[in-house]
Amino acid sequence: MSASRVARSVSLAILAVLGACARPAVDDAGRADLTRATPLESQSEAAAEAPRTPHDAERLAMPAAAPDDDLLVAIRRGGAFDTTSFLANGAFVPGALAAPRALAELTDGPALAKPKAQKTSLVEPPEPPDLAAADDARCPQGMQLIEGESCWDVQHTCVDSMKDGANRCREFKKGADVCVGAKTNLKYCMDRYEWPGVPGAKPRVIVTYYEAERLCKSIGKRMCGEQEFYLACEGPEHWPFAWGHTRYPSTCNIDRPYANVDWAKWSTRPYEEAKRLDQALPIGTSKCWSAYGIHDIAGNVDEWTKARAGREYAGSLNGGYWGPVANACRYVTTVHGPEFAFYQIGFRCCADAKD
Repeated sequence: MSASRVARSVSLAILAVLGACARPAVDDAGRADLTRATPLESQSEAAAEAPRTPHDAERLAMPAAAPDDDLLVAIRRGGAFDTTSFLANGAFVPGALAAPRALAELTDGPALAKPKAQKTSLVEPPEPPDLAAADDARCPQGMQLIEGESCWDVQHTCVDSMKDGANRCREFKKGADVCVGAKTNLKYCMDRYEWPGVPGAKPRVIVTYYEAERLCKSIGKRMCGEQEFYLACEGPEHWPFAWGHTRYPSTCNIDRPYANVDWAKWSTRPYEEAKRLDQALPIGTSKCWSAYGIHDIAGNVDEWTKARAGREYAGSLNGGYWGPVANACRYVTTVHGPEFAFYQIGFRCCADAKD
């Protein structure tokens, strides 16, 4: 058997094992373990079984007899573990996307068919903080001061699971948000909006953790820590959702229908394909904010954070995106390395608060 065929067989086996091992835990009472939940990309049975989600269908549909180059592209661009390429000799080497282009390149160009939007019932959220008055001398302009007690781990009880393979819950039990981990008082500043933080612009996507870290540092900020994200999203009462305990109705950009990725286009024209798949709302246009006044911290785009101690990789992804995923504050994806980038992944920045 040629080296390239051996590499193909091994790589497909890796995908199958990863898919089988990455399913979220749900106990007999229907409580979803949101601290270890993973996105739809990583939720599948072994590759021989029927797909449970659209993401599974894409991954399982990768042809076993595909040309070597196509297989490398599929693993590098759509693998559930990292943006890496699998060489014929069986060695993994970094393989990130091309350097991110200007924001305009995601909005210019020929019109492409967009996924059909889902009608969503929205409610008027509580009035947000007066953002102009909320500017605090301890934080740079455009950032919100977050100060409160952070809990390492919070237990929520789902009383109405959607049982859809995506770890979604319609309703959590009120008054049952229990801190089961160490508590720490935190004080820091967080961007109110997703990068680039310009109302009316689209959030930046197709960005690796390293690129996000560099961009934050370039303006005197830093990556938000995973625990900082949790506190800013769930608020001082540790709600499961940024808006409370009931999933519907929501003012956040969540649960839009999933659109299949065209892997051939993604491998050659990723920004064009990202434009077709895009269902993110422009910055500042939704009425989605947390109790601390952080905008679109749930849904819209997945956000890179600095992973907390004990994680395998430097970054974690938090909050979910516009698609049919959990979108709970403690929903975290930890299976992607820092060079991973995809069409729905963005970020925001944090900074230390001045004394």
